[in-house]
Amino acid sequence: MNDHKAYERSVNKAYAADQIVRDFPNWLRDTAKYLSYQWLGPVTRRVIIAPPTRFLVICHSRTGSNFLLWLLGSHPLILHVGEPFGAYNLECEWIRRRVLQFGAVPYLEEQLLRKGHEAAVGFKFLYQQLEASFAEQWSISDMSELIPFMCTGYVPKVIHLKRRDRLANLVSHRIAEITKTYVLFNPNKRSNHIEITLTPEECEADFAQVAAWEQRYDGLFAQHALLPVYYEDLHADTQNQGQHILDFLEVKQHRLQEQTLKQNVRPIREVVTNYEALKQHFAGTIWASVFDA
Repeated sequence: MNDHKAYERSVNKAYAADQIVRDFPNWLRDTAKYLSYQWLGPVTRRVIIAPPTRFLVICHSRTGSNFLLWLLGSHPLILHVGEPFGAYNLECEWIRRRVLQFGAVPYLEEQLLRKGHEAAVGFKFLYQQLEASFAEQWSISDMSELIPFMCTGYVPKVIHLKRRDRLANLVSHRIAEITKTYVLFNPNKRSNHIEITLTPEECEADFAQVAAWEQRYDGLFAQHALLPVYYEDLHADTQNQGQHILDFLEVKQHRLQEQTLKQNVRPIREVVTNYEALKQHFAGTIWASVFDA
């Protein structure tokens, strides 16, 4: 428990410190929202009868899901609880024991309880976390029950977040593995000199796997209220895309505040040392368009 609390405090402190410098009014608003949870939450949970709208963000990692969730979290009536089954959570022994004791479905229900007067509560699942191998890795025997449970209507709204640029997605994975930074708040902490080399085999395997996942979850949640969102559109036109998402969630309009920053702002050609060789290798294949940048 202490390890998890320490991690949580470190992330929150880093975010708060950077935000005070970059955007003091935004920091003040977030602080007021947090205090509202602490002081008014116990009261409003008893007064408000109607449950909040629950929504799922399903995606591959490094597709801008932190950007999206922190963006939505800046709305006073939206709460996001991140990844209930994220590896950084399950690495904490007390959390994993709680999951095993409660069961995967009851644990998820507990995580999605309203903390204050929220109109919508959201969470995230990465494709990888719904694979059988992930459940086996963490010895959670009933994780297979989560998909049928979510498909019953308990989570009526699903945002399927995708990234068109599959190469940029793969590069983002490699950069995160090197820097061990998964959420960036301060542009001064961005690494601008990393170079990587990719093999054609790992590119093709990654592109094909992500495409298969996207197709699978589009089909799985086809009967839900399903909203496809592309990271490129969200990043290029944040406010309009954000307002569209708020309409989908049926939450009143509110100007959303960008909280996190893009980790790589350099052209992919400058990051991937063998970009031209890869482009030549994939010319004439179904992945040729990935190298049109």
